[in-house]
Amino acid sequence: MTPALFLAALPWTALGLQAWWLCLAQSVAVGLIIRSSAKSAATLALSLLPLALLAALLQLPDLRSAALTFVITGPLSLVLAAGIHSLRGGQRWALLLPAGVLLLAPTPLGLLGLLIGAVGLGGREQLGEAQALRPPTAPRFNRSLGIAGAALLAVLLAVAALPRPAPLHLDRTPIDVVQRITRPAAPPTALPGTPVSRVPKPPTPARIREAATVATLLNAANLPLMGMLLLCLTILRRGWKIGWGRVHPLFWVVTLVLFAAAGLFILGLLLQPEAIYRVVGTVLEPQAAQQVEAAGSARQRPPFQPLFIPTWLIWTVAALSFVLLAGAAWLVLRLKEAPEDEPIEATLTPPSPHADGEPLGRVRAAYATTLRFMAAQGLGRLESETPDELLRRAAARWPETALPLAQLTEAYRPVRYGGEVGDQQAEAAEQSAAEVQRLLHPLDQTPTPSPQRPA
Repeated sequence: MTPALFLAALPWTALGLQAWWLCLAQSVAVGLIIRSSAKSAATLALSLLPLALLAALLQLPDLRSAALTFVITGPLSLVLAAGIHSLRGGQRWALLLPAGVLLLAPTPLGLLGLLIGAVGLGGREQLGEAQALRPPTAPRFNRSLGIAGAALLAVLLAVAALPRPAPLHLDRTPIDVVQRITRPAAPPTALPGTPVSRVPKPPTPARIREAATVATLLNAANLPLMGMLLLCLTILRRGWKIGWGRVHPLFWVVTLVLFAAAGLFILGLLLQPEAIYRVVGTVLEPQAAQQVEAAGSARQRPPFQPLFIPTWLIWTVAALSFVLLAGAAWLVLRLKEAPEDEPIEATLTPPSPHADGEPLGRVRAAYATTLRFMAAQGLGRLESETPDELLRRAAARWPETALPLAQLTEAYRPVRYGGEVGDQQAEAAEQSAAEVQRLLHPLDQTPTPSPQRPA
């Protein structure tokens, strides 16, 4: 059992804010991701967010409870994913993220999960795909226990010194009860000759008091909705430009948008002021004060307390959502193909053996010529793409070119990252480039002569 697997206990720190089975499911998901050695933060987020969305959808048909559940569990999943990803990378300060979640609603199991997760702290993991995690040494294990003890002490002091925040109120009042508003009675008629001052006034009609939290949610929800719209329009523009058959690099972005759209759709249904139903506050009927009998004496029922979330928290989450969605849209726009301002003729262009007169220049020329030829065939290199990533895309599109492209990429690696290149490597790169061009030529009319080493 690797020490990093202890990090799978950190989702239990949110036990006071979400269901126990959701904490268990997220712990299992984190453990499976750590066992698979996946390093991407998006993988963690895409594993925890669907579970949070599932917990919200299970509240249906109670739409109000489902929306409020996702508002709570969605951000919690993102915070836990960010903390676990940073802890896997050796960032010890990230333990403050699950500790902060625990402070919102302390529970004994959450405290135990924080302690177990702190044991999984260690050095920075190696980035190799097949390299196993380095076993911890005794000093590192002792440091992890020290950090866990310090986190436990901080949590205990905070719980003792600070008042425990009141849990978020989930209103489960049926819609028809909230909708029930008595109609004002007809104004009484006065006898002729009665003074105006003695004419009875009509009863005050029932009114609805708008809750401050829901009003803030109505205003703040526009930010993530605009961000989602911006990202969707960007993806549509990108897909239209490069062709819908070539949007594979946008797979993760589209997946994130679908999850965000599902949550925002539920939240949008909740925040409709009158189009669907009215749940904007408490119905006030002064003449119909309800009384309950308790201990032999009548006392008034305590007034209904609507949902309360701090205003600063609502606007902070809304602003962060907009920034994240706008950043994702900017990243989508950065995924540009090779410049296509001038048409490139798809003709066989053997690499020039006299680029630099040296093996390094010959390999560079062979690789550049192959890039131009592949761009002419419709597969250009992205700006942020590495040679290995381009090799995988090209091999998936043209399987017959996998072997020569792999040989050319292997010869080009010392040119990009630094290293020695010999004459044999340069000649092999030129032959691989010629083979790729021959296989990709649309008509294959003329044979491609093997490039000769310059005399």
